[in-house]
Amino acid sequence: MTEGYRSALTAVLRSTAAAYGYALTIASTVATLSETHGNPGVGQLYLLIAGGIGAFAALEGVLVIAAPEQEAEVSQAFPLAGVLNIVAVGVAFGVAALLAHAISGAVAWLIAPFAATGVYLALSAGQATAVDRLQRRGHGDH
Repeated sequence: MTEGYRSALTAVLRSTAAAYGYALTIASTVATLSETHGNPGVGQLYLLIAGGIGAFAALEGVLVIAAPEQEAEVSQAFPLAGVLNIVAVGVAFGVAALLAHAISGAVAWLIAPFAATGVYLALSAGQATAVDRLQRRGHGDH
């Protein structure tokens, strides 16, 4: 493998790992909701969108309220953390599937993606943080 290709592949993995995991999370959420509640109409799809966006907004609100000091970026941790996305995607999908089966009616199209998005993002951030800390320990950075 050439150094140029290796560098390019590393950049692609770092920039797409989180988005790819999220795409898998939402796709599996839609599939489960469709299986349990039937094909969605336009209204249910708007609820799906609102649930996903709502989770992003809620987590952003938590960050604003918590107002922690600026921490070092953990973006370098995403290639390895991306491999761990099976945990975040699996748990987020499990939560979505559980909610899709437990909640009746159109509100399931709002709640399941909200929960799946929130769980995926929180676990992905936790995974990236853990990998970053392990990498820093390995390099002697504390």
